[in-house]
Amino acid sequence: MGKSRMLQEVQRRVRMRRGQVVAVGGRQGERDNPFALLADLVDGLARCHGALGATPASMTELATLVPRLADGRSTSRLVGMDGDGDLQIRRAQACVDLLGAVADESPLVLLIDDLHWADASTCDLLAYLGTRLGHAATLIIGSYRRSTVLASPQPLLPITLRLQAAGVCQELALSPLTRDDIAAYLEKLFPHHRLPDDFADLVHERTEGHPLFLSDLVRYLVDTHVLAMEAGTWRLLRTAADVRRVIP
Repeated sequence: MGKSRMLQEVQRRVRMRRGQVVAVGGRQGERDNPFALLADLVDGLARCHGALGATPASMTELATLVPRLADGRSTSRLVGMDGDGDLQIRRAQACVDLLGAVADESPLVLLIDDLHWADASTCDLLAYLGTRLGHAATLIIGSYRRSTVLASPQPLLPITLRLQAAGVCQELALSPLTRDDIAAYLEKLFPHHRLPDDFADLVHERTEGHPLFLSDLVRYLVDTHVLAMEAGTWRLLRTAADVRRVIP
């Protein structure tokens, strides 16, 4: 299971138990766009049950990120706040207030995918939240590609280390899928298939156990009719040698 798929499964299970979930994701190219990811997060929180419990002052503050939250409040005041040196601190405090109001209504899970694309301001806000949530019924789960974070200077890495040192953050590394993992995946996806015994070895060799590559490869083989339903069961319609040649 890859990081994004894992977050989707967490979201499904939380909702089954009637918990509240806000799911957002970083986007490539937004790292230099201050508060881009934070705006999505605030917008999602403001739509949750309990959001009305946040103070008017907090909602006014957050309307600088999500204009629909202004709700008739003074536009001139909102614009004027942008030049205030304390703006980031006030926004962080307003986020804590909004998040606490939502969590008071029912347990809350924040899912943030692709944090390696998050801007520095959003990372700072997450660090602030991590040390000030107290006993709020809130869990924040973020995912990122470690290779991307380590490849170039990133705002995320020092934030992660700081939260780990404070004892409020735990890192879970997702290991590549093994050959047996892939065999189990194929059996679940194609029940009672008649694929060659060495097909799982071939897929493992080509994907190196990367979940995203695995799903893309299987989809490619199905779309190109290399792997197809025949006589009521899933089969390879080419030899293993042919498959090796057609796999990208």
